[in-house]
Parts: sequence; C-alpha cells; structure tokens
Amino acid sequence: MAAHDDNVLSISPAAQAPGTTRGASGRFSENILARLGALLSKAVEDAASIEVRTYTSGSADTALAATGDPVTQNMRLRAFTRAAFDGDTETCVPLKADGAVDDVIWEIHKEATAAARADRVRAVDAAISAVQKIAQAVK
Repeated sequence: MAAHDDNVLSISPAAQAPGTTRGASGRFSENILARLGALLSKAVEDAASIEVRTYTSGSADTALAATGDPVTQNMRLRAFTRAAFDGDTETCVPLKADGAVDDVIWEIHKEATAAARADRVRAVDAAISAVQKIAQAVK
C-alpha cells in the first residue's frame, strides 16, 4: 500500500499480499505435485523387489485348526523367490526327501511368482498413470 498526499490509499500489484488466489493456487499445485512425486517414489520403492514364499503344513486339519496367523503356525517354508526390479532373482526350489524337485509345489510357487510380478507391473503402471493424470489436472 502506498499513501498519497491527499490521504487516499492505493494498492499496486507489487504491494498485494503474497497470498493472492493465483499464488495460493500455484503453491497448492506444487504441493500436490510434490506429494504425488513422493507417492510415486514410494510405489516404485515398494515395487523394487518382490518376495514370494510358498508354505506347506503338516496336514490340512492342523493348519485349519490353528489359531492366529496360519502362516506362522504349523507351516513349513517350501519355496522362496526374491526378484529385484532389475531382474536379479534368488530362488529356493522345493525338494522331496529323496532330493528330487517337488514338482507340485514348484508349479504352485512359479504361478504365485508370475502373478506377483504381473501385479508389480500393474501397480507401477497405475501409479505412474495416476500421477500423470493428476499432474495434468492441476496444471
């Protein structure tokens, strides 16, 4: 604000408060974009690797009768896969008592691993798409 000799106050654009509608809108958009970037970063970080564990139980009755988390009670880890985003993979293959691969459990584990990888791709694609759409909307 500037005072004139005739005691009239005028407001020039440079003297307006920084919280104008356009300034607030721009800050809001920047804040939204920053948050979206953080969410996308978190989604990519979460998708950086997947782990698939395949368990068996001593018997169906024992596993179903267990109280609490069935994965931690009466279960035995039989196969494990960890796959990094860059393709590096670690796998523990299930074996029978005679040392041969347990084909039934291995097939179940391979299907679960393939589904987890496909889910990861869909999740990352959905996150990127959402960020792009919202970024366009706030521009």
